Amino acid sequence: QVKNIQMLGSGVAGILGALVVIAGGFGYQIPVSSETLVLVGSAVGSLFYFGNLVLTAVSSDKVGLPFVGKKK
Repeated sequence: QVKNIQMLGSGVAGILGALVVIAGGFGYQIPVSSETLVLVGSAVGSLFYFGNLVLTAVSSDKVGLPFVGKKK
């Protein structure tokens, strides 16, 4: 799973970098360093990982809190 997060972060950073270059081609100067793009990409990957972790715990019968009430 950690490899998937790293790949997602790298992919997002690459896409953001490409968007900055494209914007520069159209005359828009966006003052962003490559370190910032990598940081944002990693943050997005971490958020996806955390969201997946929470949704897995909430939606699983075997993980998380026991269900209270009547099952259909």
